[in-house]
Amino acid sequence: MDGTVIDFGIINYNGGRKLIECVSSILGMQGIDVNIFVYDNASTDSSLEMLSKHNFPVTVIASQRNSGYAYGCNQLLQVMDRAEIVVLCNMDVVFDARWGEEILKAFTQFPQYKSLASLVLHSSDPGLINSCGVGLYKDLYAKNLEKAESVPKAYQEVFGCYGAVMCLKKEVIDTVGNFDADYFLFYEETDFYWRMNLHGFTTLLCPQALVYHYRSLSTVRYSPRKLYYAERNRIWTCFKILPLWYLVVVYPLAVYRLYAMARGGLPARAGDGTRVRKSTLALTVCKAWADAHCKVLREMGKRRLLWRKLPCSPRQTLKILARYQVPVQSLNP
Repeated sequence: MDGTVIDFGIINYNGGRKLIECVSSILGMQGIDVNIFVYDNASTDSSLEMLSKHNFPVTVIASQRNSGYAYGCNQLLQVMDRAEIVVLCNMDVVFDARWGEEILKAFTQFPQYKSLASLVLHSSDPGLINSCGVGLYKDLYAKNLEKAESVPKAYQEVFGCYGAVMCLKKEVIDTVGNFDADYFLFYEETDFYWRMNLHGFTTLLCPQALVYHYRSLSTVRYSPRKLYYAERNRIWTCFKILPLWYLVVVYPLAVYRLYAMARGGLPARAGDGTRVRKSTLALTVCKAWADAHCKVLREMGKRRLLWRKLPCSPRQTLKILARYQVPVQSLNP
């Protein structure tokens, strides 16, 4: 495989014009060659027709049903076999023209890292950071690191990539395996990065690799739907990777985290303008937790299979958690 080629896999659902902008930005990158694959999750808009009209050199996989983000990633990974570096991303991101050059430079300069996190900025206000990697709270809640006081200039180690843009060496995929398709939406990348860290791979933030994100274009920021999947899937990951004794601790930690976030101020409306009631959010969390426990036997079965393959014990989970832990004060929405 040529080290100057990068495979890009885009998950699309009703991306429309944003999908075209994403593909155009990839094709406009300097200093690299690219292969682009698009997995369409049964879009109901004209995304694929628009893509076809532009006659881009893109391989399209069109699904007949929306099977979720994780499943789409897995389908892309089956065909993304032309390069040493693979990227999985949302359709609502735009890459800086020098992104590819900076990624190749970082992988060359720091060969011990097999995953690189981009500096993701808000497309509506590039002065605001959407993510400079991911940190963790004690209950395994994943938090985008947002350094509002200044844009980070130096490379630094982080737990993992923000799910909007994941950049990995192919060997990581070969070792860690697929994303968990049962998650459907949200936390699937965190679950993957947990398994990646447990296998001994680490992630480096490359602040020179800039990406602009429209954020929650199809999922709606602050919506009960987003909260439901994030909480349910977080608990499933807890079942799979934590020491069994720590599972007892997770619930009071989660309650405290939710309380602290609520005291910090909950948004009155979701990203689409819909009013969000506090009672609705509370009921959503209860439903997510209840539904998570309905599948506890299935997740425990995954746990047994996982730890048979991992080169460490569940105690390593807590060591990783301590390394990338963020304080509860930083979790306010």
